[in-house]
Amino acid sequence: MISSNFSKTAIDKLGVRIRTNGGFKEACCQNDLQLLQDYRLSHKNSLKEVFNVLSMYSKSLQKGRLRIVSFRVKKIETIISKLKRLPKMRLVQMGDIAGCRCVLQNDKMVYELKNTLCKHFNVEEKKVNDRIKNPSEDGYKAIHLYVKPKNVNNPKIIEIQIRTLEQHNWSTFVEIIDVMYGIKIKEGDKSKPKLNKFLKLYSEVSSAELKDKLELIEIEKEHKIYSEMLEIFSPNLIKLREIWMNMEGYSTRDSFLIFEVNKSTKVSNVKVYQSFEEAENVYFSNFTNSETDILVTQLDVNNFNQLSIAYANYFLTNHSFQDTWHNLLNELIRELYEKKEYNKLKMVYKLYKYIVEEEHALFEKELMFIDKEYQPETSNISKVLKINKWITEQTQAHEDRMEEFKTLEKYIDIDELDAISVFFSSIWNKTIGKWIF
Repeated sequence: MISSNFSKTAIDKLGVRIRTNGGFKEACCQNDLQLLQDYRLSHKNSLKEVFNVLSMYSKSLQKGRLRIVSFRVKKIETIISKLKRLPKMRLVQMGDIAGCRCVLQNDKMVYELKNTLCKHFNVEEKKVNDRIKNPSEDGYKAIHLYVKPKNVNNPKIIEIQIRTLEQHNWSTFVEIIDVMYGIKIKEGDKSKPKLNKFLKLYSEVSSAELKDKLELIEIEKEHKIYSEMLEIFSPNLIKLREIWMNMEGYSTRDSFLIFEVNKSTKVSNVKVYQSFEEAENVYFSNFTNSETDILVTQLDVNNFNQLSIAYANYFLTNHSFQDTWHNLLNELIRELYEKKEYNKLKMVYKLYKYIVEEEHALFEKELMFIDKEYQPETSNISKVLKINKWITEQTQAHEDRMEEFKTLEKYIDIDELDAISVFFSSIWNKTIGKWIF
């Protein structure tokens, strides 16, 4: 086992051996995998200190609002993949082996927290990466700091990511796309360029022009992104809600979670452990299973929806993309109606109606499941409260979306629109000399 005082030379030699084996975990010898695991775990004390400080400062900054703080140690397979992808990188230079993330409401809070952390920690020289002011080419935005805690023996470099909720949602959406289509856009995969283009356009959707919105629609239609997402989210929502209702021993202070996603079935799972070491031992004994993506984390969040937001790419139950997409379709239809672009309007309306009908069917299926499995449930007050919250949250979200759709139909007057479409599809074409129907 590597001690916490292992040399930089030993770390780099380990990285060279891993890269020499082709950068595949299956090709690495068990001893090297164990050494890499020991190196990962040597970051524990530094990671915990940074996590606690980040929780404290962010809580005082954002009282009473959604705030997500989490930590993780980089997965072994991701470390190996990065060594392979960046052939000149030394393992000792990989500054994101262990990292914390903080999600806040807006840019102002992000910068306030960044300034506070720079005063509290030893920030590595030239290790403040502002990707909010200078976004990545793909649209990624966040501030990355690389710090060493002052009150830890043999401190390790810890990466801190700070971003807004909107930026966080975009980033997790990229990883959901990776899961859905079995690709690695997050790691630079460009094998499906239209999906790359979709994500880039989506990162700027709030200020998108009409042509960009229509291009988003066309790419979504081609890849059926929304329907694919619903197909994955629906069964996972029911399964993980069940797990959450029966989850015992979870606390934000003392619990560690393992998220799992089966790469073939896209089925998610979550388990609670009472120590970091126990959770990491489970991870290490299971990570070689190529069919399962496993992550160990601790989060300063305490309810189902917050967990869903924090690691939407592992929870796979819902995502802000759904609401954003509803809003985009709604706004686009109104815009096309005002511009009298009826053919495009009909296309977008048809798409919107289809997803509303899909969601309604899944909502009814979910209510039937709850009614069958949990009503009446009187033996466990905690479970009753969770069931009621489940029903209330899902019903309110569904009713809001249905009301938006009905309001839109009244605004554009579907019957009138059908009549206009028939008229314009029956005009005389002078070029070919006949009526077009």
